[in-house]
Formats: sequence, C-alpha cells, structure tokens
Amino acid sequence: MFSFSRTGQSAEKNLCLKLRPYLNFISALNFLVLFFTVKLNIWFVMPETSLHRVDSFGMTN
Repeated sequence: MFSFSRTGQSAEKNLCLKLRPYLNFISALNFLVLFFTVKLNIWFVMPETSLHRVDSFGMTN
C-alpha cells in the first residue's frame, strides 16, 4: 500500500511536470481575456465618459 501511494505520487508529479507549460499558457490566455474584457467594458459600457473626454479635449484645441 505504501509503495502504491509512492508510485501514485510520482505519476502525479510526472503529469504535473508535463502539464505545467500548458497550465502557464492557459493562465496567460486567461489573463489576456480578462484584460481585454475589462478594456471592452470600459469602451462599450461607459462610452459617454470617453466621449465627453474627447469632446472636452476637442473644445480645448
């Protein structure tokens, strides 16, 4: 039983080592998706604030 648990742990470690680059890639993709959704929310959910900023900037010019 003890040897079985040891082999299971080593197999799990090998699986983690194989999946680590994929997990890094997925986490990077997740961060990019989150970043772009926040950007799009700022552009589309609150367009009036950016439009007011552009209008005031145009007025000052």
